[in-house]
Amino acid sequence: MPLPEVSSLALGSFPLSPAVLTATVDGAPFGTPMTIPVADKVSIHPDAPVPAAQDRFGLRRVFNGPIIPATQSRDLEIVAAWVDQDGQISVPSLPAKVRMVDPYPPAQTPIPDILAYAARPDKTAKAWVERSWPNGASNVKFAVYYADENRLRDHLRNAGDASSDALLTALEAEADLAARATLLRAEQARFPDHLFERLKDVIEVDITPGQTGFRHALSGSLRVLSAYKVVAESADTSARPDLTTVDTVFYGVPNSDPPARPVITAKQVEPEGSETGFIVELTITLRPGVTQASTARIRRTRSGVIDPLRNPVIASVPFGAVDPKTGLQTATYRDNGQALMAPAARLAPFVSYAWIAEAQGAPEPGSVASATGPVAGLWSSASAPAKVDIIPAEAPAAPVLARSTGTPAPTGISDLSLGFTYPVNLVPTALGAWTIRAERALPGQAMTLISEQEATAGTRFSVAGAPGNPAEIIPTGTRFRVRVIDPIGRESAVVDHVI
Repeated sequence: MPLPEVSSLALGSFPLSPAVLTATVDGAPFGTPMTIPVADKVSIHPDAPVPAAQDRFGLRRVFNGPIIPATQSRDLEIVAAWVDQDGQISVPSLPAKVRMVDPYPPAQTPIPDILAYAARPDKTAKAWVERSWPNGASNVKFAVYYADENRLRDHLRNAGDASSDALLTALEAEADLAARATLLRAEQARFPDHLFERLKDVIEVDITPGQTGFRHALSGSLRVLSAYKVVAESADTSARPDLTTVDTVFYGVPNSDPPARPVITAKQVEPEGSETGFIVELTITLRPGVTQASTARIRRTRSGVIDPLRNPVIASVPFGAVDPKTGLQTATYRDNGQALMAPAARLAPFVSYAWIAEAQGAPEPGSVASATGPVAGLWSSASAPAKVDIIPAEAPAAPVLARSTGTPAPTGISDLSLGFTYPVNLVPTALGAWTIRAERALPGQAMTLISEQEATAGTRFSVAGAPGNPAEIIPTGTRFRVRVIDPIGRESAVVDHVI
């Protein structure tokens, strides 16, 4: 603080003695008042050294300020007052204000060495990277720095040292994205700051409640790694660490090709073990190209309409590894008729079914270990349908005579009706209708066909003793034979009945 010259003091003033400094930090008193004797004056002339007659003097005090926690700041105010040799105190000076800040960057958050993935490319062919973390303190801000794998490789290529050449060779020999990310992460300290560009306008506070994050668009066709560094900086001084000391997080774009179109075959087989009903064995094969398959999704229909958007999914089964002899991946499933939305359903006899299959690609490389879980592969187009007509192995069962009614007559019976029950519903099928055949032999005569008609739906049917002429008296001793014919023409055993 400048020391007034004696000649500038008011007439009759006493000479100055000490100066008293009072400090406050953030509005609270700091330490005890500091007294600086006038005798401790020092030269404060800006052009010193100068002749003694031209020199200017003042008082200077160096003292330890308050402790400043990491990333914090403190507001220091100092007020000075003169005390003359008579003990009189001057009017206090205007406060000298100093904002003191921690000169070091904030602590950085460690990032696990795990490859992450952007979202799948959208309609604009952009893949968006989104990442979030807990909000920082009020005096901490965040910045995001970006470089792609090609830029990092160019740096290694131009470095010209043996270790850089070895790393570059390893990267060029490795097709797996996750493995390349691990190689680069292990050597992240060798990539200097100038390789990374600071992204503008990507940080968003409270991107979700309590979280800060960023969104950055990448090309949806990008096949190389994208490297990001999320850096905590001081909001007061913008101090940040050397980027070589900050963890790098690598992102890939999930744009692997879908698997090839699979082939599905189907055949009806006998039940095994605890299986019941009708069983169709499905075999899905695929010759992998760039992308191997992980899962087969099977759809079934009995409507005759083949449409992956309409046919319900009945099961998803895993593909096996590539067979070294055939070069194929194979998945199998034994279908008993159940579906995901109807687990109690079963295959019905004399119905024509069709199956189609789709193959899902393996998860994106390295995504299985991701904190957000595997990035599922794309689905292939649907296979051509495989069709099977469900045919029972056994011939149809014989009907069961349940009743015989009519009007008695002296020599026989009129209005005769024979009622039967059947163990399955005789509803018409896609392969045709059930048929009821009835024959009659009058006493002493040969057997003749009296009716053959399609059955109606249900488990009961009746046969007229004299079709078209119910008043006919059928003589006692007449023999009737009734049988059921299934939709593919197989006949049941006959039921004989004599009246």
